[in-house]
Amino acid sequence: MSIGNTLATVPGFAGPEMAEAIAHSEHDVRKLQQQWRTVFFILAAIYVAGTIIYVALASGEQQSWADETGEKTENYEFHELEEEAVEDATETYRRLDTNDG
Repeated sequence: MSIGNTLATVPGFAGPEMAEAIAHSEHDVRKLQQQWRTVFFILAAIYVAGTIIYVALASGEQQSWADETGEKTENYEFHELEEEAVEDATETYRRLDTNDG
C-alpha cells in the first residue's frame, strides 16, 4: 500500500516540473500553444494507459485476504448480506422506537 501511495504522489511534483521543461516559451504565442499541446497530449496518454491497465487487471471478486474466513466469495453474496443487514437494522430501529414511545 505504501508503494502505491508513493507512486501516486509522483505526478504531484513531477507534473509541474515536466510542464515547465516543455512549455517555457514566453514571447512566441504560437510556440507556447504547441508546447502546452504537447504537455496535454502526454497527460492524456498517461491517463489512457492507466485506464487500459485498470480495465485489463481489475477484478470484482473479493480477495481471500479481505475475507475473515480466507475464502473467495462471489459478489452477489455480499449484496444479499447487505440486504439482510439493512433489514435487521430497520427491525431493530423499529423495536427501539416502539419501546421509547
